[in-house]
Amino acid sequence: MSEPTVVSPAQDSGPGPLDIAQITQGLSGSRLATIIHYFPEIDSTNRYARERAESGAGEGEVVVAESQSQGRGRLGRRWESPPFANLYVSILLRPKLSPAHVAQMTLMAAVALAEVVEEFVPERPAIK
Repeated sequence: MSEPTVVSPAQDSGPGPLDIAQITQGLSGSRLATIIHYFPEIDSTNRYARERAESGAGEGEVVVAESQSQGRGRLGRRWESPPFANLYVSILLRPKLSPAHVAQMTLMAAVALAEVVEEFVPERPAIK
């Protein structure tokens, strides 16, 4: 399998603290992160991922941003997304699950990610 492709739509903004090239090195051979869309700031990673999905993008595309200006949480609540404070990531998945079970994937993914991140950061990650 080839190395993931990094797509950076905001070339003139310069890279943030995330080293996307280093991240992709650790993901080679994975079906996830085949394409990474990196933004220093975006209105919503979820909105962008949905647009990509509706236009036929394949499973595994990742949208990551240093901040979001219009992030939304559960029940449409405003999601505070200050720069360099958290991970703002949406992953395009096409699971073969019934809609009733899809929501459980979010919690499972959050727990798994928190367990991995905990190994690399001084503070224990929290799931919101």
